[in-house]
Amino acid sequence: MKEIWKNIPGYEGLYQISSKKRIRNIKTGKCKTSNISKVSLSKNGKSKSTTIKYLYKISFRTFNNKNVYIRPFNLNNEE
Repeated sequence: MKEIWKNIPGYEGLYQISSKKRIRNIKTGKCKTSNISKVSLSKNGKSKSTTIKYLYKISFRTFNNKNVYIRPFNLNNEE
């Protein structure tokens, strides 16, 4: 499976998360591996700690305008 990178909402242009749950700092190009459960992201001098699972969920899942989760159709059953 090809690794897909998406911007993390609220951190566009700073951080991205991949389909393999790796976090990438766009400025430095460094990646944090998926074998860690929490990550700390910083923006405008303020740092926020969150789980990689949550970042993956908000970056790769889609919601409708009523905040109801819409599961994308996937023939391969891959997440």
